Order: sequence, then C-alpha cells, then structure tokens
Amino acid sequence: MKGLSLQEKIERILKNQNLSIGLPSYTIRGRWWFKPFDHLDFWDLGFFIGLLLKFDEFKAVGLKLLEMLEERIYPLNHNLGFLFYSSFVPAYLETGSNKLKHRIKAEAERMASLFNEELGFIPMDGPGGDSIAIDTLASLEFLWWASREYGSFKFSDIAMRHALSSLKFLLRQDGSTFHICSLSKGPIRGQGLSSLSCWSRGAAWGALGFLRAYEETKENLFKEACERILRFAMSNVNEDGVPPWDFCDKDGPKDTSAGAIFLKVLSSFNGDFSLWRESLHRSLSIKYVAKEENWEGFLKGGCYHYHWKKGIDESLIWGDFFALDVLEL
Repeated sequence: MKGLSLQEKIERILKNQNLSIGLPSYTIRGRWWFKPFDHLDFWDLGFFIGLLLKFDEFKAVGLKLLEMLEERIYPLNHNLGFLFYSSFVPAYLETGSNKLKHRIKAEAERMASLFNEELGFIPMDGPGGDSIAIDTLASLEFLWWASREYGSFKFSDIAMRHALSSLKFLLRQDGSTFHICSLSKGPIRGQGLSSLSCWSRGAAWGALGFLRAYEETKENLFKEACERILRFAMSNVNEDGVPPWDFCDKDGPKDTSAGAIFLKVLSSFNGDFSLWRESLHRSLSIKYVAKEENWEGFLKGGCYHYHWKKGIDESLIWGDFFALDVLEL
C-alpha cells in the first residue's frame, strides 16, 4: 500500500487546519500538534514554512505564514539559527525583500552577540552560561550564510571558533558525542540516555555542523571530525541503517529524523559509507514513509524527546523537512 505523497499531506494540512494558531511540530498518534507562534521553545517553527517554500504551489502560503513569525522577537539563544535559516533565509532568497534582508542581519547580530570570547563558544544556556551543546553546530549554518551574504568576517569567525570549541569539548575519541558539556559541571545528559551516552540526533546535528564548517573553511580537521561521527554511527546501527534515539539504547525507539539528517551528510561522502547510505535511504523511503490514510506526517518513526515522552515513534516536522531533501520526493 502506497501512502500519500509529502505534497498531498501538506495540501491536507493547508485545507483542514487553522494555521493561525501555530505550525506543525510533532505528531501525537499520527495527528500534528501545532506549536504556537509565540512558544518559547521556538527552534523548530521555521521548518514547516521552509517545506512550503520548496514547492511552487505553496510558496505564497509560506510567505504569508512567515509574517506571523516576523511579528515576533524571539528569545536570545543558540536556536535562532535553526529558526531563521530554515524559513527567513529561503523566503529572502525567493523574494529579495529588503525588509527580510535587514531582519535576517539583525538576527545574525543577535546570535553573534551570544558568543563568549573567554569561553570561545555560544553558550546554550544563554548569556552568563558556560554550557556548549552539540545541536548549536547545526544552528551555525545561519552565521555561515550571513557571513557570505553580508560580507561580515565576524559571523564566520564566530562560527569557526564555536566549531573548534565543539571539537574540543563535545567530540569523543571514538566519534561519539556529548549532548551538552558545562565547563563548571562537566557532561550533562540533555536529551541523551545519560551524560556519557550518545544522543543520535545530536550526533547527526554535529556531523552536519562539522561538514558545513569544513565546506566553509576547507580545514581538514572539521571533515575528519564529521567522518569520525559517521564511522561511530555506522558501527552502531542495525541492518536497516536507522539510528536508535540514543546509540547506547540500541533496542530503544528509532529516530528517523536523525537518520534523515545523517543521510543529508552522507550525500557528501562515498567509499566507506556507501553501504550505510544505501540501507538508510532504502529504509527511510520504504519502511518509514507513512502509508496510513489518516497519518498526517510523512516520515514515521521519529523520537522528539525520550525523557518527556514526546513525539516517540511519531512524525517530526524537521524529519519531513530533511526527508524532502534526501529521499528525492
């Protein structure tokens, strides 16, 4: 049985849902939970708009929904990059809007202002904090892009220095990663099984972030860091190639969103990783694409937050976002 395409699922959302209340975040028994536009945990609010902007027929709706985000000033933290790179940047590239151009630059300045010169990174716990998180590496895409767009060395310098600190504090010798490391308290569990385990989506964000750092700087140490993570992950998945939510809980729930992020990274590599890439692509596109008529998400088997029992074996909006890129939909 073949399920609805991602395009058809988006059409259903636009037809049946009141998007003035918020945007899809994760499903509950296959039905989207909509995160309010003013939610303090705003990091994923841009992904649905980013999805819309990838389809010609949905671009107008995506730009209209973006106005709901434009009205708000979001809290100053390391997640600004996720929000603005996934939605505002593609909207600006689509429209050339000066208003968006100025807003994006202002938000890049805000994110850059978080950089702590003494610590050498953007603290995930905000100004005055001393903790560095693996997911911030992927949020740096916003600063890399802003550096090119606005000709600002400051943005790329901060991104590179944060990536170097991530290499120092978050990447273990075997290629596994910490989620969070506090300079005063040591490793912190975060979303992982324990402070010493390896949360798979964090590792995927890390691999993506190190790959971007390599592409921007051509410094081989970042490519080598990315490859170390990939080798660790490849050796800790079963035959279907899809990561468990934490690599230290191999019999636990899967996280297909981590798989989709890894697959995006793997598209830049050949050789050693080709078999894993093929099995992961096959599993995501055949085994984990939702086939049920009433399942509103596209990619099943995600794990948003294990400890909060949120979005487990469900669809996650960023999983669908990356699936569009890597599954040739």
